[in-house]
Amino acid sequence: MTAPAGRRLAPVLPWIMWGLGALLYSYGFFLRVAPSVMVKDLMQAFAATAVILGNLSAFYFYTYGALQLPLGVLLDRWGARRLLTGSAVVAGLGAILFGAAATVEVAYAGRLLIGAGVAVALIGTMKLIMVWHPPGRFATVAGMTTFVGTMGALVGQAPLATLVEAVGWRATMVWGGGFGALLAALIWLIVRDHVGTPPAEAGANALSMRAALKRVLRNDQTWVLAIYSGFLGGTIISFAGLWGVPYAMVAYGLERPAAAAMMSIVFVGFALGAPSAGLISDRLGRRKAPMYAGPLFNLASWAVILGWPDAPKALLYPALFANGVGSGFVMVVFALGREHNPPQYSGTVVGFLNALGMGSVALLQPLTGLFLDLLWDGTLEDGVRVYTAADFRHAFLLYPSCTAIAFAMCFLARESHNRQLVHA
Repeated sequence: MTAPAGRRLAPVLPWIMWGLGALLYSYGFFLRVAPSVMVKDLMQAFAATAVILGNLSAFYFYTYGALQLPLGVLLDRWGARRLLTGSAVVAGLGAILFGAAATVEVAYAGRLLIGAGVAVALIGTMKLIMVWHPPGRFATVAGMTTFVGTMGALVGQAPLATLVEAVGWRATMVWGGGFGALLAALIWLIVRDHVGTPPAEAGANALSMRAALKRVLRNDQTWVLAIYSGFLGGTIISFAGLWGVPYAMVAYGLERPAAAAMMSIVFVGFALGAPSAGLISDRLGRRKAPMYAGPLFNLASWAVILGWPDAPKALLYPALFANGVGSGFVMVVFALGREHNPPQYSGTVVGFLNALGMGSVALLQPLTGLFLDLLWDGTLEDGVRVYTAADFRHAFLLYPSCTAIAFAMCFLARESHNRQLVHA
């Protein structure tokens, strides 16, 4: 990369590089949660049961999770620019295919493409943070990434629900796919993989996938942090990102936009929890304190959301917010995982942690749908299965169980005191 023209621009460059990666992550988050406000439309369009709908949403996570490890290794070898550009193109094509799908099989293919497209968004942005920002700012900027990403989830709730009501879900997804092409052009033109001149030894030090995976996966801390990531971070996407909107419509008698707005509270908490956890962790010089706090916030929130069906809104809304805050604390594991592994394997580490996080969603969304179908009493409305509020609450017991497993992992994680413990 050539040096920027004008020294006054130099301090802004790290934030521009990070910002474009974070914008792609936000776009991916938008596409990830979009089905949550289309549940009835999708069930009608494809004559879908809850299991089919759960799979339709989860297909995104199949390719997303499966590609995390190879993409993490490729990031360590090739850098972020090429992968992020291709990511935006593929995700946009997937959104267009999903919107135009005439059968559920084509819709599955669209979701698979979307998941494959945005699979590198978060880990690619993390790579840009590592290249363009100092190590002492990593957890804070990583948390900010989640904040920006969650803005995409918020747009994919009440605003998207309003748009779907106005123009239909198909047109909404097709136009949303066009944004991917615009984003790809911006990333290709602006993002660079190195500060200044690329290091001459970059090609000579290219890592083999086998060597990277072997080094990262034989570290027991990598597995502890990945399990924590999966069982804490996966529940918010399954709950607020898919099943929460139809639950709120049934349990509280809300219209779709209002139910989506209620679930947006969870994402607001997530958006604020992630950067707060990163900032607290960086300031304290400790990683484990926020790790403990996240599951505790979640368990307390589930006690109100599921254990108190008639909870007044004065308690329900703070509980939904706390649920998101607790889930946002999961971002600390990326900093801790980096510090427990050699820095040249940073992309591989982040990819593996994110793979288990998204893999859990791929399991939880259809599993929740399976439980709903098992609890279904046979009632149909306009050809669509009707699930009661009690059905949802019983199926949602999966989520505090997962949170408890994440909390147990805190006792097995080792504190790094924000230092790189393992070197090349």
